[in-house]
Amino acid sequence: MADSFFNPGFFDDVVAPAMRGAAPQQAYVDFAERCPVAHNPDGSVTITRFDDVRFLNQSRDVLGNGADGAKLGSQGARIPLDLDGDEHLLWRRRLNPLFTAQKMAPLEDRVRARSIELLDHFAARGEADVYAEWCAPLPAAMFLSILGLPQEDLGQFVEFVDMQLHPNADLTMEENLARMGEGAAKCREYLDGVLDDRMKAAPSDDILSWLVNYRDADGTAIQREELHSILYLFILAGLDTTSLMLGNSLAYLAQHPDQRRKLVENPEMWPRAIEELLRFDSSVPLAVRTPIADITLPSGTTIKSGTLVNVSWAAANLDPEVFVDPLTVDFDRHPNAHIAFASGFHRCLGSHLARLELRIALEEFHRRIPDYELAPDAELVFSHFPRGPRDLHLTWNVLEETK
Repeated sequence: MADSFFNPGFFDDVVAPAMRGAAPQQAYVDFAERCPVAHNPDGSVTITRFDDVRFLNQSRDVLGNGADGAKLGSQGARIPLDLDGDEHLLWRRRLNPLFTAQKMAPLEDRVRARSIELLDHFAARGEADVYAEWCAPLPAAMFLSILGLPQEDLGQFVEFVDMQLHPNADLTMEENLARMGEGAAKCREYLDGVLDDRMKAAPSDDILSWLVNYRDADGTAIQREELHSILYLFILAGLDTTSLMLGNSLAYLAQHPDQRRKLVENPEMWPRAIEELLRFDSSVPLAVRTPIADITLPSGTTIKSGTLVNVSWAAANLDPEVFVDPLTVDFDRHPNAHIAFASGFHRCLGSHLARLELRIALEEFHRRIPDYELAPDAELVFSHFPRGPRDLHLTWNVLEETK
């Protein structure tokens, strides 16, 4: 079946609750089988098949962020996420050289050192909310490092992300919207001060200095509002998604000790394991796209121009037509052409940095804390988008050398 109408009862009763649980994968597969191309009550469409998702995202007749403009309290389009066509291509040509695999490789020692430093605060304790003490601060600390900003600002960065992306369950919708706006204002004030300082300073060897001093071949500089937009997107898109992916990985491995022991005993498997964990439970399960021309998908469904399309990366990465036994986590899976970092023109700019952080951080965590489990009273509740545990209470036996 290539086309179906959305079943609100099935989604509300089965899929939505599963998305906030520790194992939503079966629900994604069931939804894809029932509704490979689902026509939703609000007029949007949800696509779940790998070939359909990849085809749509590689089309030049598709707007990359749903033509939805500014979000999350920003003052304008977030560069390059909210741009398309020639304008998007211009910005990717400018920014891509900053985030190549070759550029990221020298950061390995910094990621390792910061990971160890954070682990030192709690490894000897035998228990911790590792999301709050390790998953959340590590990517933020690395972001400060590559921008050349002081580590003393770490608490502010974590607060910016929390206020804008993590609604408080004790607040009303109106209060959470106000909190989001307050977080955006604080972030903007911070960036204003940073840009004021850097525009007066001599060039240095970090990304922020590169952006401030960048010139195109014709001498065109990046304008202040554009710098705001780029940095704002880096903060919101780059910090939380990696933190949550660390959380997803530890949550899975805490519940699957045999898989964890395999990695502890064979650390050379970590690069492949990272790819499989990204495929199985990515922190970015979906995105929005909007075609600007009628598009016929490989499955045979035609999506009309202007239709809002919900692209399910999570379901596509579990497509049995592409991934053998997709509900099994196989650290030896090959090939593993997942699209956890999206595909097409809007593929994640920071994917090489994310992979590096995930690999080095998880290696170090398991070197210090190889045998852990969920705390007896821990309840795993995951946010839907981005997906991940907001609390991750683990307990472990402390290694003698850690005491």
